[in-house]
Amino acid sequence: MRTLAPYVRYLEWQGPDLVHRLWGSALTESAGVDLTGQDMLAYVAPERRDSRRNLFQGVGDHPCGCVMVVRTDSDLQFGQAFEMTFLPVSVGDGPPRLIGTLQWCKARDVLDPLSYHPQKQHLLAVENTAFIDVGAGTPDKSLLAGQ
Repeated sequence: MRTLAPYVRYLEWQGPDLVHRLWGSALTESAGVDLTGQDMLAYVAPERRDSRRNLFQGVGDHPCGCVMVVRTDSDLQFGQAFEMTFLPVSVGDGPPRLIGTLQWCKARDVLDPLSYHPQKQHLLAVENTAFIDVGAGTPDKSLLAGQ
């Protein structure tokens, strides 16, 4: 686990917020920001937060995995897109949790990357989402509505 931890995101539901309990050091180095303790949904456009919250809750409830290609309004490192994976974690009596990683990729049609500004809240826009069958099938595609 020590070799994987720098590349891992570990998220926990705290009420309506999906909070990064762990944001690996390699992710911090590549992104230039440590999101430990931050609500992931705060970076989703307000009009899409409820549908995204439903999608992530569905990943844990079903259970299944999810892969998203996300565009950001910041260049952070390799362009303006990254791929995020989410897998449910069974924790018994604790709050539902997700684990995953993040891989930078070149966004399509990026001409002029924007600069990252720590004081600015950067919003995320999902380009593509797919469910991963981890043995229980995948949820109804209606969870993908409102990307």
